[in-house]
Amino acid sequence: METLLVTAEGQTAGRGRVGKSFSSEKGNGLYMTVAFFVGKRPEESLFITTAAAVAVLETLEKAGSGDLKIKWVNDIFQNDRKVCGILTEAVTDKDTYLMEYAVVGVGINIDADIKRLPDIAGTLRNLSVPKEELAVKLAEKIKEYSLMAIASDHGRTEILEAYRRKSLMTGRDVYWEENDSMTTGVAVGIDEECRLIVDTGEGRRTLDSGYISVKPLI
Repeated sequence: METLLVTAEGQTAGRGRVGKSFSSEKGNGLYMTVAFFVGKRPEESLFITTAAAVAVLETLEKAGSGDLKIKWVNDIFQNDRKVCGILTEAVTDKDTYLMEYAVVGVGINIDADIKRLPDIAGTLRNLSVPKEELAVKLAEKIKEYSLMAIASDHGRTEILEAYRRKSLMTGRDVYWEENDSMTTGVAVGIDEECRLIVDTGEGRRTLDSGYISVKPLI
């Protein structure tokens, strides 16, 4: 198997990062998983999530979504509302420890009833591409950008520059849970490893994992 694409009209147990749920009622959007061969060491494949976020954003904008932003690490927002979630996982060979396949799940709210969505969620409307065709375009672009990002330093640089241009985070107040308490700061940038740089007022922190919330613009 080189590439596998699976789509669904809805999910009974949509799952996001760190175990969070993802609203995915039938008819409310496009829900898909694309798996493709990688054959690299895990440390060589760290930019797949970054590449997937850029690929999804660019594909949706070309389909007429309007301006979109990336919330670190892998959510797509429009007008400060989440319209797409991306979850990347791996299939690893138990003998070689190589990452055999990347498995990228994408859930997009399209023409959804906004009243049935969580408060933070939004929906895309009036896309120019049917869902079935859009799923294929997304799968192709995710695979293309992911393999480009892990093939060379130049590819990673291109992906990272695109990610930074579309970042929702820079200059925004953010908060996250740490040691059973909430820590706050201002996001000031994305470093060369796609880690979030935050100014806490007592110095700068570099975050490489975890769930970050963005304070809404007033």
